[in-house]
Amino acid sequence: MRLLINAMAVAGFAMSTSVVAAVAIFWTQFETIKQKAIETATQQAIETVTKELTKQLDGKFDGMVDALPKKTGPAMPF
Repeated sequence: MRLLINAMAVAGFAMSTSVVAAVAIFWTQFETIKQKAIETATQQAIETVTKELTKQLDGKFDGMVDALPKKTGPAMPF
């Protein structure tokens, strides 16, 4: 019985130590983790907006360049 209690005590100590270590690592790396999350979210938003705008504008301006004037000149003829 004493062996079981000692094993449970060692397991509890190991779990407590691992939780404290994880919190300490997270606390020291919080700014880096936050910056990576912000950069990832920004990149995903940019990619999504670009893809959607490309789909929305695809083919809308076809033929408009051909309608532009080919020659330029003064604003008022002499």
